[in-house]
This record gives sequence, C-alpha cells and structure tokens, in this order.
Amino acid sequence: MDHRFRSAILPKPGDVLLDRSGKEMIVLEIVDKNSGDCYALYNGEVKLVNALKSSVVVVTPPVKEEATNDRR
Repeated sequence: MDHRFRSAILPKPGDVLLDRSGKEMIVLEIVDKNSGDCYALYNGEVKLVNALKSSVVVVTPPVKEEATNDRR
C-alpha cells in the first residue's frame, strides 16, 4: 500500500490519524475547523482530540489501467 503522512492539515470524517506514540485514531466528526478539534475513535472510545497535533495518513489511490478492447 502506498501512503504518506501529512501534518497540519484538517482531516475529514473517516480519515486515519496517528498520534505521537504511533497509535491510530479514526476521525468521526470535526468540531472546530479553526482549532483542529475533532471527535475520534481511539482504543474503542470516542475522544476529543486535536488533529493538528497528529499526522493524517493519506492513501494515494491506485492507478487505474484503461481496459483495452481487443475483440476481433
């Protein structure tokens, strides 16, 4: 899987965050876009976290190969 990390960007619901210790969180809802606060699922609990102090895992979509029509 090809992915990269971004810091200081505001995530969307469903994005995966990594905290400083490497634990994953899933963003549920953005509370305040200016401060970066959001609710995230963390170790089975919903917690208020600051997304700007975490890294967002950005997954690059796979390259789609165009199907060729070789019917003869």
